[in-house]
Amino acid sequence: MSALRRVAIVTGAAQGIGRGIALRLAKDGLKVVVNDVPSKKAILEKVVGEMGDNNGLVVPGDAADEGQVRELVKTAVSKFGSLDVVSNQL
Repeated sequence: MSALRRVAIVTGAAQGIGRGIALRLAKDGLKVVVNDVPSKKAILEKVVGEMGDNNGLVVPGDAADEGQVRELVKTAVSKFGSLDVVSNQL
């Protein structure tokens, strides 16, 4: 599988290490689903904007909630067809 088709989920992606990981994965050619608490949705949208080329998707939610994590994974796979990497910053 080529790097361009790989898909990652990064939680805590609105700032700090999570943001850096999300941007680096996108730079490396992965599709990146960024996640953080709903109050940080606007920040997540800016992070995805920095990725360019439709490489990102914002899915707000609480990564400490099992049901929301299941929806996050379901959304990522539905949108991009697979899930290859998970980076979790709480």
